[in-house]
Formats: sequence, structure tokens, C-alpha cells
Amino acid sequence: MKQLLYSIAITTLLLTGAAGNLLAQKTKVTAKQAPTAMITDSSNWEFTATQAMPQYGTPQYISANYTVTCTGKKLVVYLPYYGRATAGIDVYSGKGPLDFKSTDFTIKRLKAKAGRWSISIRPNDYREVQSMDFTFYDDGTANLNVNLSNRSPISFTGTVAAVTNQQ
Repeated sequence: MKQLLYSIAITTLLLTGAAGNLLAQKTKVTAKQAPTAMITDSSNWEFTATQAMPQYGTPQYISANYTVTCTGKKLVVYLPYYGRATAGIDVYSGKGPLDFKSTDFTIKRLKAKAGRWSISIRPNDYREVQSMDFTFYDDGTANLNVNLSNRSPISFTGTVAAVTNQQ
């Protein structure tokens, strides 16, 4: 009887693991179905951060929904910040330095190596951020490097996907 229960438990664990692997494979296929070139050409995409890497300290895994969304003429940034401030920061606003909306920004796209795109964004109406430099990969992953005016730089890794709702 014990052996039967052990067999059932092991079979269940193996099947659960196999289902998780199938789900992961399905996610990868979905990311490849929306090529990076199409995402960057349309300027309607969303970067979802999964890890923050401050210049000082250890990398931080991000569990909340932190994103950068670019939809046509609007840039919405909602990312955490871990780092050092040097001067001129606004501690009374209740918002982090990477929590803003911009309608006046410049965006440059560059096809880097095969399977990689470089996107550089410079907000003109938000002085705290000097530049946001993205690297999008064809497998749906992405990196982001943010240079700030009065704070140490920070980097993020995550995923990128096309945005269908253009508001």
C-alpha cells in the first residue's frame, strides 16, 4: 500500500513538472510569434521588469508588476529604484524617480546584431531621467539601463511584448 502511494506521489510530481515545462515552452513560442522588429517598428510595446540591478548593492528580484509602456506618443514608466541619491531629490512627492509619464520624448531605434534591437529613449519633459537604453532580443527578453540626473544608474532585465491597446 505504501509503495502504491509513493508511486502515485512520484507520478503526480513528474506530471506536474512536465506540465510546467510545457507551459514554459509555450511561453517561449508565444514570445517568438511577435518578432522584435515588429514591436520596435510599431512603437507599441511594454517592458516588464523581473530583476533590478543597482550600481551599488545586490540584484533584486521584482515580484510586482513594474513596467515601461510605450504607446505611440505616450511613455509610462513605473519601475522601482534602488540606489544612491546625490542632490536635488524630491522626497515629498511620494513617487519614485522612475514613476512618471511623458508625452515629449525622443526615441531612436537601431538594429544591432542578428536577433537584437537597441532602443534609446530620452524624456524631454522629465529632467530626473537622462536616458533609458533598451536592448530587445528576438526571444522576448530585454535589458534596460537607466541613467539619472541626481542618482546612481540602475539596470533591469525582463521581457518585452507588443501592446495591442493603443490609448
